[in-house]
Amino acid sequence: MATPDIAQGLIDQAIQGNAASYETIVKLTQSGIYNLAFRILNNREEAQDATQEAFIKLYQALPSYRGEARFTSWFYRIAINVCLDRYRRNKRIRENTVPEYTEHLSPLSTNGQSNPEQIYQAKQKLLGLQKAIDELPVKYRTVIVLRHMEGFSYQEIAEIMQLPVQTVGTLLHRGKAVLHKKLNLSKEGRN
Repeated sequence: MATPDIAQGLIDQAIQGNAASYETIVKLTQSGIYNLAFRILNNREEAQDATQEAFIKLYQALPSYRGEARFTSWFYRIAINVCLDRYRRNKRIRENTVPEYTEHLSPLSTNGQSNPEQIYQAKQKLLGLQKAIDELPVKYRTVIVLRHMEGFSYQEIAEIMQLPVQTVGTLLHRGKAVLHKKLNLSKEGRN
């Protein structure tokens, strides 16, 4: 679910140098930014570093915030840029690292089921989905994470990624097609 937007008064106070207001903004957005970074980078340490870097960049950029876009969209753009920069710089690390799928999966809905086998199967399905998402090209993974895991609208994703809304729709459509193909291939491989 998307990070709640921040009250303009709190933003104005932080821009004016009020440390407590900035700290409140950090507390309100921290988990959302970390989850986004983790889903893009697939590595806990990289996500922690990216989150910290995003907050440093936020602090530096805060005076330039003009309110033309929602604050959350504007800040997620900063965070995504940090993540994508780290993603490109750390290709070597990505090639030699096993993604940490299990740590930040969406909460598992058992639909009232208490059968251990059904719960196990649901978790395995969720792990398979997360693995398939993690294997997507970063442009598709980013829009899928923003739309389906963070809950942003097409318009908000367009603002965050600085793309036309139609391009966001195209990326989502193509990303879902690649994801569907990956999931079907993995099912066929198990049969």
